[in-house]
Amino acid sequence: MLILVAVALALWWFSARRAEAPSPPPSAPGARIIGEPPGAEEITAPEKQELQRILRERGGASPAPP
Repeated sequence: MLILVAVALALWWFSARRAEAPSPPPSAPGARIIGEPPGAEEITAPEKQELQRILRERGGASPAPP
């Protein structure tokens, strides 16, 4: 009787389908580097004058002239 139970257990153990975790994706050195930040856009002279005008009209403090 004990041999029959052992054989049944062995058959069950070897026939059982076990789910395995997937392997992580392969990674290359430097593959996850964040891209360079975009270049800072310079404000043009007309835009700067317009911003200073708006600040003056609304009572904001204007920066000292360069």
